[in-house]
Amino acid sequence: MPVTEFVTLKFKEPFTINHPPIHQGFQTLFPQQAEWSGYPLTLYQNTQDERLFYLISGWDNVEAHNKWIASQANQDLFTYFEPFITIEDFAHVAIDFRQFPTEVEVLTCRKYSIDDQRRGLGADGGQVLNHGEIWAVEGRGEEKPTDIYRFAAREGFQSNIDPEDSGIIIMKRIHFDRGEV
Repeated sequence: MPVTEFVTLKFKEPFTINHPPIHQGFQTLFPQQAEWSGYPLTLYQNTQDERLFYLISGWDNVEAHNKWIASQANQDLFTYFEPFITIEDFAHVAIDFRQFPTEVEVLTCRKYSIDDQRRGLGADGGQVLNHGEIWAVEGRGEEKPTDIYRFAAREGFQSNIDPEDSGIIIMKRIHFDRGEV
């Protein structure tokens, strides 16, 4: 079953995305992982905390991604990035990455538990659109099925979202292929 890889990364002090070795590392990672997975690799930066960013991509299944993780190419990249970046969170989400819109520059993500949804605190479910959304999808975490991830795209940059009140992460896309950093 196709899955979406969703990784939360954090720059170690004093590094930023503009640090040339980080930029070079991503320019190596993107084509290598895309070749292994057959899916494009996308990168988003947190709009509230510039040290946090998110790697989002697709895999045909968790096993295919695990083979990439164990590969020498990935291990070399992991060693390369280790002085600059920490992995804060990681999940395989039961969403086919091909459902993600390619033209969207800002995504939101809200992670909640199935218990929150039962108590009426979670998202509306499936692909139901909330106010201001132009696209939305959600899926369970493969490693922890009680975790639900809801990704959405909105009409405006933030559409009056207060991430501290809502638990929503607002992510702006970074295009290394266009030289945008």
